[in-house]
Amino acid sequence: GMMDAEPAAPEPEASTPETPGGADAKYEGLKVKYRVFKARDNSPVENCFVLRPDKDAAARSALRAYAFATPNRELAADIRAWLDSIEA
Repeated sequence: GMMDAEPAAPEPEASTPETPGGADAKYEGLKVKYRVFKARDNSPVENCFVLRPDKDAAARSALRAYAFATPNRELAADIRAWLDSIEA
C-alpha cells in the first residue's frame, strides 16, 4: 500500500536555484524542503514533490484529485481511506 514509504527527512533550507535568497529569505514559492529516499534501497529520489495532507488543505485537495485520476483502484482507495482518517 501507499503507507509503505518512510517519511521524508527535513532538509535544511539552503541557497539553491529552488530557494531564491537562501534560508533567511521569506520566499514562499517552490523550494527544496525535503530529501526523499526510496524505502527499498534508500537511494535518493530527485524531482519529486512532498505533500503534507495532515497540515495542508491544498495537499488534501491534490490527493483527492490524484485518487480520482489514477487508474490504480487500490491506490485510489488507500488514498481516500488515508484522507478520511486525517479528516476524522
